Amino acid sequence: MEILYAQKYNYISKEEQDLFFITCLYLKCLGSLYRDTKNLYLDHSKYDVYFEVKSKETQIKEQEAKLSRKRWEWEATFKRQQREIDGLTSELCLAQARIRQLEQQMNRMDDYTSEVHKLRNFVYQEEKNDEEKTPPLKTIFDLIKSKRIIIFGGSPSWQLKLREHLPTVEFVEVDEKNRDITRIKRVDAVFINTSFFAHSFYNKIMKELSQIKTPIYYLNGQSNVEKTTLEIYNWLT
Repeated sequence: MEILYAQKYNYISKEEQDLFFITCLYLKCLGSLYRDTKNLYLDHSKYDVYFEVKSKETQIKEQEAKLSRKRWEWEATFKRQQREIDGLTSELCLAQARIRQLEQQMNRMDDYTSEVHKLRNFVYQEEKNDEEKTPPLKTIFDLIKSKRIIIFGGSPSWQLKLREHLPTVEFVEVDEKNRDITRIKRVDAVFINTSFFAHSFYNKIMKELSQIKTPIYYLNGQSNVEKTTLEIYNWLT
């Protein structure tokens, strides 16, 4: 076909036909060899690519397995640390609650210490009074009148007698449980008649006094006005 085509369009002469034919055969052979070589090269290339891809896939799977293992270890460590944190938080809450409880006990102990100190002084006050010389009544009354004093407790008749001699002193009856007693913050001294008193009201007074520094003293509830007045004087001095 190549020769006929070349003859038709006068590309070659009659003398060159044999050479042209042999040339076409060589070109045909070279083309076939090139195609075979190309296919062989591509097949080997695909083979190499295949193994390279498989190798990469294996590496990826190994990395994924390693990451999965690391992630599992991290989650296990995180959960363990979270449990430890929760445990420490719980222990901290318990410790803080215990600290608050101990602080409250310490505050109550401080209150009790002050209260016991006053009661002890009250017990031994009579012995002290016997040893001291009684000052004039005018000196006693003048000192008491110069102070802001509240007396809690005592029978109504006892309070009435003292009011006649100590008009500046404020008296509070023990049955006035709902009465506001915050004014004890503004007085110089608080007295409690121990012979006629309510325990619930006593707790209310002590709770209020625990927040301030107003001194508290105890009276033994003597019916004699002069002795009670002298007792108040001795406490104040």
